[in-house]
Amino acid sequence: MGKVVIKFQWLIVTILWIYILYRAVFIGITQDEAYSYFLVKTNYWRAMPGSLNTHWLNTLAIRLFLWLPGADNVWKLRILSVLCWWLYSFSAIKLSAEFKNRLFGFTFFLAAVLNPFLILYFSLGRGYSVACAFLFFSFWQTFRTIQRKEINPANWLKVFLPASIAVIANFSFFYFFIGATIVYVFHLLVQKKTALLFDASALIWKLLVAGTSIFAAFSLLFIRYHTKEFEGSESSDLINSLFSSQIRNGSNLDLGTSIPLLGVILFITLMIFTVISLYQYLTSKNMTIERYSVFVAFVIVLCNVVFYLVFKSPFLYGRTGLMFYVTLLPGFFGVLDNWTPKGKLVKYGLNILMIWIGFAFIFNFYKGFNLKYFSKWPYQADTGKGLDYLQKANAVRVGLTVYHFAVYTNYYSQAFPYKYKFSAVMIDESISPNPYLNDCDYLLITIPDSGKNTFPGNWNVKWSNPDTRTMILSKK
Repeated sequence: MGKVVIKFQWLIVTILWIYILYRAVFIGITQDEAYSYFLVKTNYWRAMPGSLNTHWLNTLAIRLFLWLPGADNVWKLRILSVLCWWLYSFSAIKLSAEFKNRLFGFTFFLAAVLNPFLILYFSLGRGYSVACAFLFFSFWQTFRTIQRKEINPANWLKVFLPASIAVIANFSFFYFFIGATIVYVFHLLVQKKTALLFDASALIWKLLVAGTSIFAAFSLLFIRYHTKEFEGSESSDLINSLFSSQIRNGSNLDLGTSIPLLGVILFITLMIFTVISLYQYLTSKNMTIERYSVFVAFVIVLCNVVFYLVFKSPFLYGRTGLMFYVTLLPGFFGVLDNWTPKGKLVKYGLNILMIWIGFAFIFNFYKGFNLKYFSKWPYQADTGKGLDYLQKANAVRVGLTVYHFAVYTNYYSQAFPYKYKFSAVMIDESISPNPYLNDCDYLLITIPDSGKNTFPGNWNVKWSNPDTRTMILSKK
């Protein structure tokens, strides 16, 4: 890809990073981040192995950055995610430069960096974006390794080390690690090089794979069966959970009832690409990055099915499935890029498809652009502002709905223990009459999705934000 295009890509990446950084600094904390902060702040290390909220790499980063001087402002919880944007973007640009068709490569780049659902997590103190960054870097290392025809396990350490770090960043990425391992061993089998696994030079690779697998598997099983805190879709519909959820969460366009159909199309496309890639690989004995990507994505689908049947584990869904989206990108665009159809009509048709996809991602990002709140947690963006308002109003006893109470208890009361003088209780707006309401002089609430306020009428609205559905009420 030309130098001008690469410079333009870095310009896009830099602008997006400023957007990510601004949101990380100025948008209020979410309940998951607040709970992570609480565990670290109180040194509650015993509880961490049993909680999926513990994204270990991010947790350790929080512990490190909280030692910085000054108050425990929310940006300290998010530094690692914000910085990992550069690693993710570097890998995306490097991979995009290797496409034969520059248009395909640039569209791949846009799909990688303009997904608003993925961008969201680079502004949050969670492990999903960190894991995606190391996953993409693993892909870049895979490309370089394949290009050099390296097959020895020792040479594949540079592929599996970032993949292992991705697992430590978020356990759901263990599915990707399994896929990478199976595809690599399959590659050895086809090349008739399995004897390399028993060579002394493969010891470190085997220790890395075994150590990562044992740690991740034990942790996931402990959480699944002991604390039973397992995140994912409880639906038995694989396509809706793994495929459609990525479209649903990543889209700001009005796709309506077409989302399930798009999920089915994406699933069928993956199956077709898997068959084509497998045939091409077995006949040529040549592993390429797009085939590797498709194979790993296919194994991730198989893992979802096997773990669901054997361990009753829910299918990956939403943010736990982000890994699947990132894994599939090089394969989806790479297979099309390496397709050499006869006739100009098909070639022009594919180019038009790339242009359409590129503009769709640009417009989708534009529709989701937001400097005020995170789309998945709009209500909590105003919790801090609401608490400051209540303090200035000399509130005595405040009722907080569950989402506001969660971040107040786990973050604001811990990070700023002497700032708020009022006492706080949690109230449930779905319960009427609520036993705590009579004792409160103020309420910080979230308007229900139905728009109907179930609270009694003897309250005055003192402040409200329709965008975040947050209101402060005072007793008449």
